[in-house]
Amino acid sequence: MSQDPALHDLVLAVLTDGWSRWGMPTEDLPVILDAALAEPDNATVAAQRVAPYLVAREGVFGKAYAEARASKFDEFAALVRPSVQPGLVCDMGAGDTQLVARIAATCEPGSRFVATDIMGEPTADGDVSFVVQPAPDRLPLADGSAANVIATGMLHHMSPEVRAALLADVRRSLHPEGTLVMLEDTYPAEPWAARSPADARFQDLDDRGRWGFLAVTDWWGNRVMKNLPEVPLPCTFLDLAQWRPVLAEAGLRIRSVDYLGVVDCGGHMATPRALIVAERGG
Repeated sequence: MSQDPALHDLVLAVLTDGWSRWGMPTEDLPVILDAALAEPDNATVAAQRVAPYLVAREGVFGKAYAEARASKFDEFAALVRPSVQPGLVCDMGAGDTQLVARIAATCEPGSRFVATDIMGEPTADGDVSFVVQPAPDRLPLADGSAANVIATGMLHHMSPEVRAALLADVRRSLHPEGTLVMLEDTYPAEPWAARSPADARFQDLDDRGRWGFLAVTDWWGNRVMKNLPEVPLPCTFLDLAQWRPVLAEAGLRIRSVDYLGVVDCGGHMATPRALIVAERGG
């Protein structure tokens, strides 16, 4: 990224905008970003070395960051909720139940909500539960049981082979009218009407720069802010045109695509996203 000033400046601009919106100290961001970039595999420690308040997450920063994280789930739920049908709703690769709990709070009684991941402890709280996946490419759901499977920003962390197998298992899990609802980091293959000044700057990057922006902002969120070294890198991002054959190969037919632009969700999650709804093919 150091060899692409436009990419570096855009990443810094969107991070600064997000931190400023949530009251986090933006004056340290250039130093934090450059320190993390200098040690990408040890980004959390490198960032904490120049900004010790990142360690304890206390005080003004800690409160603002916690509010930003909660807001991310609020915003994700608001984006996904209109596409959710009654029945069994599964948030796959979720890590925890925060998203499905928010969706459940706005749904009519009678539906059931489950979050899955390959790690964690099974839990249940009313109609919301967490279930461990038996494998990265396998959901713990009966054939044809799910009304919706939700995927928010997790499919690009898989190899093409694992992703293809998981999408095929999503199709197995969906009932005939079921849908896959994706909130994925992606962008149109062709020029588009920019949704914001940041989106216009993102569009001005070349293909390598766009992929780099997706990768760096994702790395920032997982390695620097959340200290999740187990999240696999590099990422396998696809543009919207590339997603179509991938979903079709898994037997999923795209129903709708809504490109959202560079969306700031939760202070440090400012990436270009699209809401993709795909239904089980015949």
